[in-house]
Amino acid sequence: MPILVVMDKWINVPLYIIYKHSRNLSEYEKLFKNTHIPFMRRIFSKKGIKEKNDNWLLNEKTNVYLFGRLNKNNFEDNFFEGETNDTHWVGEEHSFSKLNILNKENENINSIIDKNCDSVKDMNYVYNNESCSDSNHLYNWELGKECLIKMLDFSYNFCIYGKNYDLWELKSIPTNNCENDNLRVHKMYETYISSENGNGIRLFIKKIPISEWVNQYKLMNEYEGEYMVNAENYVMEVVALSFLNEYYPGIAPNLYRVLFEPDVYYIGSEFPEGDIFQDLDTFNQVLTNELEKNMNGYIVMVSEYYGENINNYIKRQRKKMFSIGRDKKKKKLLYNCLNLLRKLHSAGLTHLDFTSHNILISDKNKLRLCDFGKATPLYTYNLRHINSMKSIYPFESCAPYVGKVRYIPPECWELIKKQEHLDITYPLEYLKSITDQEERKTFYFDVLSVDKYMLGILFIWIWNYNFLWKRSDPSYDEQYLKFAEFDMDLDIFKQTKRWPNELKNIIKQLLHIDYRKNLSLNDLSKNPWWSSNI
Repeated sequence: MPILVVMDKWINVPLYIIYKHSRNLSEYEKLFKNTHIPFMRRIFSKKGIKEKNDNWLLNEKTNVYLFGRLNKNNFEDNFFEGETNDTHWVGEEHSFSKLNILNKENENINSIIDKNCDSVKDMNYVYNNESCSDSNHLYNWELGKECLIKMLDFSYNFCIYGKNYDLWELKSIPTNNCENDNLRVHKMYETYISSENGNGIRLFIKKIPISEWVNQYKLMNEYEGEYMVNAENYVMEVVALSFLNEYYPGIAPNLYRVLFEPDVYYIGSEFPEGDIFQDLDTFNQVLTNELEKNMNGYIVMVSEYYGENINNYIKRQRKKMFSIGRDKKKKKLLYNCLNLLRKLHSAGLTHLDFTSHNILISDKNKLRLCDFGKATPLYTYNLRHINSMKSIYPFESCAPYVGKVRYIPPECWELIKKQEHLDITYPLEYLKSITDQEERKTFYFDVLSVDKYMLGILFIWIWNYNFLWKRSDPSYDEQYLKFAEFDMDLDIFKQTKRWPNELKNIIKQLLHIDYRKNLSLNDLSKNPWWSSNI
């Protein structure tokens, strides 16, 4: 049986000794400063925790923290079996984030942890027939920040399989259709980290300039986590992913860490006394102060590189998926896209970029959702960004540039034209002078309804391997104008004549604004058509 040991230059210390000296290893600062256990200082200074046969490596603060939710049963939500029931992990209030272990010796590792670490809480399965929602853990700004602060670390502290982040070989990933577009300030990379025994892990890395992060965080704080922008909201993306990683694993790819990567000049410099990661306000104040001293660098998301997007998957599988008798496979994919969005809504989040490029599929046909730069909360206490009484409202947004052109619903096109006519660049600034709710209402749209519309467009694209119109703006697109004039009856298109009638009915419910506003995705997932023969 492999034995986990802590390695430094002078000593080999079994993992249980660390646990013996700490009730909560996420507070490793206490150990580092403890003069009674000097070997701990050497351990954390060297930043190395290894397994004897090197089939998995964790670093000091980062990886001790990640031990908290090792997956004993290699459990993973199955989004592709045509089931409406959900099973997921739910931790206690201070439970740690989940990390899947990629080798066959998980039980041995976990038996050591369970035996020697009494700070690790038992994780329970939760079964809920209606949804995967946990009423105590619906997304909100404060809870999301708590999740993110647990994920933060310095880049030079983080390593996988014995290889430090600074030594990773990163391969650049161009943004979709924006290889030469300077409007996108983030950078994306992939890498593969191998181990001596042949195991390895493929990672996705997204780098956000610190200056952009600081500016967006200030605005998010000002608007209590409800800042809206007609661009990517990086802070919302990282906060949402941290929240999902802790409370709803299986919706997005695993998020392993969020790193603070200062430029080379600052890596060896001294930061203020104390833990700059004690809370996000402190962390961002440190970043603000350092930016004033001309520091550069990035906030870096390190996550699982998960499969491929279904846009590429369907292109590759086109002959199989669109030949005679393959409708059953397409139907299963439709259902699992519905189920994925339903689970996200159950967590208290909307996506607003629910397209074929942002849904990932593994070689085992399991789905995950990525790119949360447009995500919003599902609920708010501040209807249309005006302080209200202690009532909860469905969240509405005033930033209509959602998703991609083909997926934008008609109400957003109307709002886009209105903002262009009034020369509105920053909607929230413009709306500060308007306090009447009825007047403000004309500048907002229902985010939940928009997600449903996007799902309907996705259904069309998957079933037809093409769209039926270019833009859902009657003044621009004659095909859509005709479709709207016939009360969104899909039978007006030649391509849809042989489509299943119930599928056309489902798509109409998702596209027609009068239907989708009150449509429950939970109810839609129980439609008999999903289990019927085709």
